[in-house]
Amino acid sequence: MGKPGTVITWTYKHDGVTEIAKEIIEEIDDEKNSTTFKVIEGHLLDKYNSFYVTVQAIPKGEHSCLARWTIKYEKKSEDVPDPQGIVNLAIEMTKGIEAHHPPKQA
Repeated sequence: MGKPGTVITWTYKHDGVTEIAKEIIEEIDDEKNSTTFKVIEGHLLDKYNSFYVTVQAIPKGEHSCLARWTIKYEKKSEDVPDPQGIVNLAIEMTKGIEAHHPPKQA
């Protein structure tokens, strides 16, 4: 996927609308099996001053893991809603990954 400093452009559906976001890999933590991305361009910056996403793979047994998504953001105003659509997108992405990489049987 890259290394810190790598810029990634994502095209995805958010609340039924095709969106494009550009992110930079801020940090890769091999000990925690996590990667943190910072949004640097796209629709999210219309509502948020900053937007970070961390995805972590947490080992669960010998042949599987859990995905933990952490979203940190600063709203431009109190009127801006929490990013529930992005949370839903993360859940759907995790389900898609799981469908293509089912747990191995012991």
